[in-house]
Amino acid sequence: MARSASESATGDASDAGDADDAGDAGDASDAGDVGDAGDAGDAGDAGDAGDASDAGDRPAWTAGPSTSGPARAQTGPPAYRPAGRCAAASAGSPAGPSAVAALRQRLPDTRRTVAALLAHPSGPALGLLLCAVLAGAFALVTTVSTHRLWGVLAAAGYAVAALAASRHSAARATALAAVTTALLPLAVLCAADSAQLEVRVVEEAARDLLRSGTPYDAAPAEPADYNPYLPAMALFGIPGALLGLDPRWFFALCFLAALAYAGTLPPAPTSPKVTLTPAAPKAPRATAGALTLLIACPPVAMTLAVSGIDLPVIGLMALGLALAAQGRPGAAGLVLGLASAMKWTAWPAAAVACALLFLRYGRGSAGRLAASAAAVLAVCAAPVAVRDPGAFAEHAVAFPLGLADVPSPAASPLPGQLLATALPGGDVVAVTLLAAAAVTMALSLVLRPPATVTAAADRVALGLLAALLLAPATRYGYLLYPLVLSGWFRLVGADLGWFRAAGSDVRAAGSDISAAGSDIRAAGWHGPSSSAGPSPSGAGWTAWRQPRRR
Repeated sequence: MARSASESATGDASDAGDADDAGDAGDASDAGDVGDAGDAGDAGDAGDAGDASDAGDRPAWTAGPSTSGPARAQTGPPAYRPAGRCAAASAGSPAGPSAVAALRQRLPDTRRTVAALLAHPSGPALGLLLCAVLAGAFALVTTVSTHRLWGVLAAAGYAVAALAASRHSAARATALAAVTTALLPLAVLCAADSAQLEVRVVEEAARDLLRSGTPYDAAPAEPADYNPYLPAMALFGIPGALLGLDPRWFFALCFLAALAYAGTLPPAPTSPKVTLTPAAPKAPRATAGALTLLIACPPVAMTLAVSGIDLPVIGLMALGLALAAQGRPGAAGLVLGLASAMKWTAWPAAAVACALLFLRYGRGSAGRLAASAAAVLAVCAAPVAVRDPGAFAEHAVAFPLGLADVPSPAASPLPGQLLATALPGGDVVAVTLLAAAAVTMALSLVLRPPATVTAAADRVALGLLAALLLAPATRYGYLLYPLVLSGWFRLVGADLGWFRAAGSDVRAAGSDISAAGSDIRAAGWHGPSSSAGPSPSGAGWTAWRQPRRR
């Protein structure tokens, strides 16, 4: 089925799945920004170029001469016929797209489906209610006291937010969920002096750093004596050592500030070596909405309340990748160097950022990032490593890999941990597989470096997921790294118009679309049942081509 770009507005005006194009038939996007729902699924450009893929998603009505039979001159108004499931489905039509493209057109767009569900008046309330059920179930099955307390508080918080979502906008309900499931439990747990072991480890490391110049105990005897983090992590415990403040507040502050700044950076400029499609600037309001959604996500909310040890590292990794995509290697190197001086898990992000800079801006930019990151890492870690090399190796290298005399409490039953415990010499096998995964990731950066910040974040997430699965000592909490890194840039890059809309706005938008359709029919176009469309010179044609805007 041939479809010209000038005719695409006709088919798009009837599209109920692409609310973004409803601006061509009543401007639904003006009513509570509901029309932006399609953009959250990256479908906002659905009507820009004829949109043959839309023909595979809906039974649209398109205008155009029939192609079955010999060509003949069009002396009257165009005839109307229903579109098939594929652009080449009509008998005698010209050859359509390839089989792969046709299959791709027919595959459901998951992101568009999720956005449509969230745009539904009951979508946010149902989602928050599901989170409440999951948090309550988690509180029942967990054996960790801090996790149980968070589960009870979060279940109540999600339930209250679900009730609010049925009466107010999704933005307000999600902001309420972020407060009641993350910030309020954090305050309660800090007041009760209840935290996971790693929070106490950071506090003690800060005291050792202030007392002896190194955050590592020279003679560790139990897991609580080990500090598996690199020296810069102890900086978060200094306010606690001096003023009695809980490090989790500073973990959360660093995480939120880094993600907020990364989310408000302008679109990446076109580089001399790679040309990208220009993107629309991100508004601070959209970044705030994405941030509240992220905080309200149960894994993030729980980590922020009970531990938070990985959050500043994740935030700095995301910020470093965003700065690298901007072509700012010096700033990206400083940020990634600081993250790398906190924890080993940030090192893959520095390597991926170098590959991104090399592809987009050349060898010099990649070298500047590597030099600045190495300088920050050396300033933070070298004095401690030189002061007591044995303690540094025991705490920061052997203990995280499960090779120390005292076993690590990080023992989630993942493949690497199972290999290390079930086979003779299994720890060596697991470390070998981990090294092979690192080499594979390095080769992928050489052969196919990422060109965008989202692709770079995905590459880091994939590498960390492989490390999580293969490390001899690991825990489920590390899944937060791929979850946030792969989701943040997609979330902040999506248009969250549905997020700002209340249920009443959605219904009002539907009423406006119905009113626009009534105006079009009253103007003289009676829909696909007529044998011919409105006269090109009549009022019906004008109203059909240029629908009323609110």
